Amino acid sequence: MEKQFEYYVKGDTFHFKYAKCEPSVKGREFHDYNEFVLFLGGKARFISKNGQKELIPNNLVIIPREEYHRFIVESPENYTRCILGFSSTPETSALINEVMSTAQITEPTEKIINVFETLIEVVKSNLSESEKKLYISSSIPQILLNLKLAPQTQTPKSSSLSPCVSCALSIIDQKFSEKLTVKSLSELVYVSPSTLYHKFRKELNISVYEYITKKRLSVANELIKEGKPLTSVAVTCGFQDYSCFYRLYKKHYSS
Repeated sequence: MEKQFEYYVKGDTFHFKYAKCEPSVKGREFHDYNEFVLFLGGKARFISKNGQKELIPNNLVIIPREEYHRFIVESPENYTRCILGFSSTPETSALINEVMSTAQITEPTEKIINVFETLIEVVKSNLSESEKKLYISSSIPQILLNLKLAPQTQTPKSSSLSPCVSCALSIIDQKFSEKLTVKSLSELVYVSPSTLYHKFRKELNISVYEYITKKRLSVANELIKEGKPLTSVAVTCGFQDYSCFYRLYKKHYSS
């Protein structure tokens, strides 16, 4: 078996990883940065609010910040990918909004693949950390501009969400701060609680309760970064018990 490897470089507003191994971070279905993932090998599926699909080599996965997603990896030892995570800057925010409107799997152009190939060469090279960071930082607008110049062809979905799950997601995203249960949601989408429970988990690989909790934590994290007091954030995001909120927040964002 080929030796597992990982190359990782982190800057103030970005990080880049080239790895072949099991994911080191799990359970982060929402995160506060944008992400490009170039899938290179292994057996994995990508799940988002747009459905789920088996990945094939050179698929580019586009993930906007704070949008639900999950990778299901079936052969961790062969799971090879490039990950470029980055925050918006004044120079890139308009481009990001334009070309990263939703999570999707695309077939990247040769120019975009070339950028990633050079990124791999750079992080594996003997360049200094500052030189590596300089190239990684400059690659972000390159990819964004190439996405704008040559809009990507979204790959066909192998499956899409059922109407009841899609509707339930919309309700949760709009009313996450309210008291929501499988029963109350099922009444709003006109299916039985059992049907919604099983379809939601099957199609999104997450339970209704877990999705609601992580959605609330995601919004809470944004408010905390804006300087809002923890006690008011807990109430705003629908947590009835502050100690429970604090425990969940610390566990989720310090792991």
